Amino acid sequence: MSKKRKKEHIGICPLCGMEKMLTKEHAVPKCLFRSPLPKNMITVYTCKECNKSYSVDEEYFRIFVLGGSCPGSKAFSLWFEKVEGSSLQRSPALRQKLIHDMDISKVHHRVQPLRFYSGEQVPDDIVENTITFQADRINRVVGKIIRCLYFKHFNKPIPIDSKVQISTAPLTEYEQSLLYSNYKGIIGDKNRDFLYWFGDDSKRMKWLLLFYEFKEFRVFVPSI
Repeated sequence: MSKKRKKEHIGICPLCGMEKMLTKEHAVPKCLFRSPLPKNMITVYTCKECNKSYSVDEEYFRIFVLGGSCPGSKAFSLWFEKVEGSSLQRSPALRQKLIHDMDISKVHHRVQPLRFYSGEQVPDDIVENTITFQADRINRVVGKIIRCLYFKHFNKPIPIDSKVQISTAPLTEYEQSLLYSNYKGIIGDKNRDFLYWFGDDSKRMKWLLLFYEFKEFRVFVPSI
């Protein structure tokens, strides 16, 4: 039996819920990490069709996760290596789209000032470098990550018709303490490139995701 065949088996895909031929894939997109990849990458088995369908959105998601990172940080270095040095070089159309979306932010700000989650108005000089992102594409990738991680822990898929609610609002201090002191999984060991935590929250399950100690997500999954 070939090495490739050893990585395949028939089972339930955590992304589409169908019984198909599955291959080992990364639960958290590998494009979010520098080479060589961390030794503790998290893998699950998904069907090729589902995994391939996310590739373009994952590249878009990388821009969202790394954008605005602090100079000198690992995320900032990854931005120049993977986004400036790769994605935008290979795809002039993507670069033009981001420039177009920046123009949209400027127009919106003139009509109705942009505001932070705190309610404070975004300064004009920051708006010059602000990009609007398509929430459905960002949420699609986060949803994929959650479905894969859920399957990893519970060995069953989240029902396809279950709505996964996603928020990018800053985490509370208590939520951050849960992530750092009681995380359920980590990629990057001491570097903590990615952390996640989950627990019961009333009649649903709460998940907290953190990329590069910078980009945060709060996700709610209906109790199954």
